[in-house]
Amino acid sequence: MPVRKTYDALANIFPPDIMTKINEIIDEIQFEEKNPDDIANKEIQVLEPKQISLAADLKNATEKFFQHVQMSIKLRKDKNLNGNNDDKILVNLSKDPSILITKPDKGRGVVILDRNDYIEKLENILSDNRKFKLLNEEPTISRENALTTVLRQMKNDEYLAQQEYKYIKPVGSVPARLYGLPKVYKDNVPLRSILSCIKSYNYKLGKFLANIIKPIRDSPYSLKNTNDFLKFIQQNSHLSNNNRMISFDIQSLFTIIPVRETIEIICNKLYCTDPKLRPFIPEDYFRKLLEFTTTVSAVELFIVNDKIKLMELNKKNLIEKSFLLVI
Repeated sequence: MPVRKTYDALANIFPPDIMTKINEIIDEIQFEEKNPDDIANKEIQVLEPKQISLAADLKNATEKFFQHVQMSIKLRKDKNLNGNNDDKILVNLSKDPSILITKPDKGRGVVILDRNDYIEKLENILSDNRKFKLLNEEPTISRENALTTVLRQMKNDEYLAQQEYKYIKPVGSVPARLYGLPKVYKDNVPLRSILSCIKSYNYKLGKFLANIIKPIRDSPYSLKNTNDFLKFIQQNSHLSNNNRMISFDIQSLFTIIPVRETIEIICNKLYCTDPKLRPFIPEDYFRKLLEFTTTVSAVELFIVNDKIKLMELNKKNLIEKSFLLVI
């Protein structure tokens, strides 16, 4: 390894005082990187005792460097091996039918729950007749067909481009899936219910309408994230003198929003306030699309990621149910 490259590598390992000494050694030896053929054609330079001593010191420092590198590589391998052991432990735990492994509601980590306790808490959420009702039939296919009919009419009336129609049109839809994430920071570890609508019949329709509604979502009374909140506090420091900050914890916010009123507000803002906001789609069609978006298809009680295991678990626990979100 060339002397200068060796020095640069050592600089990442040793403290500045040692590197200063090594630098002095390199300067005193004054090696030149030469071509071996050139060296053969010239006389061999005889080093003085001091130079030989300095060269030996540099060799020792280089050997220590490589020893340190080898030790670091070994430690990294050991760390990776321990990580693999952790993965094996989690895999073995996942095979235990009495527990459920998931992530917490907020932050990172792994949470291990008693499966029966998890199912009971989900059942309690779904037992609220004001928000959910039990269905005798699974309505996903019929709703998919109804939405497709409306989309086809809009395309024929030239309110949807062919590309938009293909994007929104549902194909092979599945029921939305309900699962819970534990709130480990609260007593009795309640669950935050999460409704995953990916691949449901109205999933892409919702994404399409979100882009249209986006201009009216900005509000002076809402903040996007923590950074915006801190910025607001800094810019309004005078508020702390005569005001109090109060935090409200709302349970099941999205299932208690009045959907009909929300649709009226959206349509009023888009079609009655600013002509620049008016969509190309007529209001009656737009209302229908909003109704399809806010009507969730049947919900499966989603216990684990593997649907086959879900079916077996449902049969085992006698909870073969489908639910519909009441709006």
